[in-house]
Amino acid sequence: MAGDRKSKKSRKSALSEDDQALSRIQALEGSIKDSLREANGLVELLQYLESASSKVVSEALGALRRSFTRLLRKGHFSISQQIHQPSASSTEERPDSLAERDGASEKAAAEVAGWLRARHRDFIAACIVILRSEHASNQTLALHTLISHFKREIEERPDVTATNVLTNGDFRKVVDVVFSAPEASEDLLRVFIGMYANEYGDVLVATLYIVRGLCKSIVRQENASEEDMQRVCERLYALLCECDIGMAVARAGDSSAVLVPSSAASADGVDDADDIEAEDGDVAEGVASCVTSRTIRHAYARAWLMFLKLKLPLPLFKRILAVLDEQVIPFMPNPLLLSDFLTISYDQGGVVSVLSLQSLFSLMTKHGLEYPRYFEKLYRLLTPQLLRVRHRSKFLRLCELSLRSTHIQQYIVAAFAKRLARLALTAPPSGAIACLSMVFNLLQRHSSCRPLVLAASRQKVLAESSRGEHEDPFDPTADDPRNCGAGESSLWEIKSLEQHYTPAVAKLARSFGPELQRKLPVPLDPQTFLADSYADEFAVEFKRKRKGFPTDFRERQGLVDPERDQAFGAAFRAAEL
Repeated sequence: MAGDRKSKKSRKSALSEDDQALSRIQALEGSIKDSLREANGLVELLQYLESASSKVVSEALGALRRSFTRLLRKGHFSISQQIHQPSASSTEERPDSLAERDGASEKAAAEVAGWLRARHRDFIAACIVILRSEHASNQTLALHTLISHFKREIEERPDVTATNVLTNGDFRKVVDVVFSAPEASEDLLRVFIGMYANEYGDVLVATLYIVRGLCKSIVRQENASEEDMQRVCERLYALLCECDIGMAVARAGDSSAVLVPSSAASADGVDDADDIEAEDGDVAEGVASCVTSRTIRHAYARAWLMFLKLKLPLPLFKRILAVLDEQVIPFMPNPLLLSDFLTISYDQGGVVSVLSLQSLFSLMTKHGLEYPRYFEKLYRLLTPQLLRVRHRSKFLRLCELSLRSTHIQQYIVAAFAKRLARLALTAPPSGAIACLSMVFNLLQRHSSCRPLVLAASRQKVLAESSRGEHEDPFDPTADDPRNCGAGESSLWEIKSLEQHYTPAVAKLARSFGPELQRKLPVPLDPQTFLADSYADEFAVEFKRKRKGFPTDFRERQGLVDPERDQAFGAAFRAAEL
């Protein structure tokens, strides 16, 4: 009982201490609002930011933000504005006393302005420390306080510009904490991206340049832990993928799309930055004063190029490859700068090569990238495992697009047709149909390869194979289409697939004879077949209407039928004996 009483008393005392602190904070804010002579209360308010109570810290943040905003608005941070403020007794004094008073006022104003600026720097530093606190709510409140105060400082102080604020050490420290500090919460990251980077073009551009510098420093580090690298990479990826770069480019030049509109905005020194690989200095100095679509594109491209130089975890690496074609390449001034990264990824093999193929194909078809031995590497990716991975639909669609040209050499067409037919033998039903449809399209476009499926040659090959007299010259282990021997072989796999257990596969395999002789108006689409699964196939079969079902029924003559159940009948008779 005594222990319970003590705990209740301690809770009551803690509550009373918080209440006293809150009332004291309100009193200090009111006194600072009434008179500049009470500005010493700012020091005490700054001390409350170190409180262990989240509520006290929140209240102190709000009081300091409002107090500094009033001081900025009244011009107390500027010496000239303090000196020229009108006084009630200034008209009654003599000229000599006025000169003496002006000198004293100038000195006092300089001291007050310097002291206030020092306390303001302490306030900014304290907010950056709170960004690392354990309370996520205080982190987001500190971020809102910092950004709003940066904006107010630009608006109210004539000696400060948006360029200075968004490229100085304070904003850089904020970005560094948000994206690299382990204490920073996910909510803080989402708020920064959603409410500031996506809303204000100057904040986005400045953040991208700071992020580029952060990536550059990480590349130079040699002893960074794997956990830290993964955390930073995930957060940087969230910025680069979640920032609405398309909207930012569309709103470039809109005064409402920047943190503080500047009447003296000029594009000089920004649009002339043609070299994406150049240093950040000249462009970074102008991002806050002028945000153009070209500025945004250059900043976005530079950030991505430096980010891709990091040692990325494999899961994140795959996600990046999946979004490059749609989210990154359209907004890069020179997408060919990604060619080295994509070719290295394409050479790795497996799922990484499949994911990089989309972006590489886009660079080849839309931006004039010359990639030697493209079909050879595409041929290597056609493996039995490919038809069982999640991205098989996208890969086969790209493969179909790559082979759509009628100017491809005959040996390449024969090699792909043979390889796809061989994959159809062991593939799931949906994969077999997709492979057969691609082979059908190839043979429709390239009539010179149609002899591979002539009925006579198929029957001859099957007859010789049944006697063990025929050996297929095709080498399935060869990686080069020139050396696989597909031109000397035949598509006997299609004849085998006519006996497939799935009716759809068997029907498509039987259509190779008559249908190849006429040109179809629309090529078969392999991607439509890959959407099918075993569940879909069962559903289709159950819905199919049938006239009758084959049965083999004969009425039994007794419990044991001597003719049909000979073994069981003999055992039964032996038991009776």
